[in-house]
Amino acid sequence: MKMLKYVKMILLVGVLGAAMSGCVDSDDPDFQIAGKAYVIQKNNEYGGGKQFGTYAAIVASYGTVQDISFMRNGYDLKFLYKLGEGIYETRYMTWGSLSDCNGDYVISAQDEKGNVEQSSFSLKIEKELGDLTITEPLEYKGDRFTAQWKKVDNATGYAILIGMGVKDGELLKFYRINSGYYPWTTITNQNDNISATLSRYETIPNIALNTELMVAIVAVCQSTGGNLYLEGNYYKIVVGQDGITPIDGFN
Repeated sequence: MKMLKYVKMILLVGVLGAAMSGCVDSDDPDFQIAGKAYVIQKNNEYGGGKQFGTYAAIVASYGTVQDISFMRNGYDLKFLYKLGEGIYETRYMTWGSLSDCNGDYVISAQDEKGNVEQSSFSLKIEKELGDLTITEPLEYKGDRFTAQWKKVDNATGYAILIGMGVKDGELLKFYRINSGYYPWTTITNQNDNISATLSRYETIPNIALNTELMVAIVAVCQSTGGNLYLEGNYYKIVVGQDGITPIDGFN
C-alpha cells in the first residue's frame, strides 16, 4: 500500500500564497487571481450510483473583484459562491462519468480599475475510486483519531479531512476553502484491512481548545492529471473533548 506523502492542502493559505508570490516587494502590485482545484467523488448518493464534482478555490489580491467567471471547455459555469472579499468557491457537479469533469478550466476576473486577470488549469483523471467501507468507525479520543476500513480500489493513499468552521450568526458553516487533507501518521494494511491513527497535534497543533472541526476519512487517487477524493461520513469534533457527532453531508 502506497502512503500518500503530500496530500496536505490548506486551500486558503495555499491559494493566497500563490496569488501574492512574486509581488510582495512591488510598490504597485498588479491585480492577481489564483486557484486550486480537485475532484470529489460521491458514492450511492442522490438515488444511487457515483457522482463527481470539480471544486475550485479562487482568491483575488491587489484589487477589488467587480466581475468574475468560471469556464470549462469554453462554456460558462454559474456556480460561484462569494465567501469574502476576493475569496470565492466554485462547484461543477456532474451525474455522468468521471470524464465529464475532465477538461480545460479558465477563471477570469476584473477589478475596479478594469484590469482583467485569468487563471487556468486542466483536469484529466482516468480512474474512479471504489467503495469506502468502514469496519471500525472514526473515533476521536485523547486528541487522537483512529479508524479502520477496507482497501479502496484505485486508491493511492488515505487522508483525513479537517475543516474549520466559519460563524454565520448563530450557525457554524464549513467551506472547502477552509478545509484540508492530512495524511495519517500511522497506517497499516493487513489482508486489505487498513488501520490508521493520527494525533491532532500532528495536523494543526495551534488550534484552540473547544474549537469545532469537521472531520472525515478520505480515500485518494493522485495522478498527474489531478487529484480525486472520496470522503466518508462527516463528523463534528470539539478540540480537547472526546467523541464525535455525525453531521449532514458536505457539498
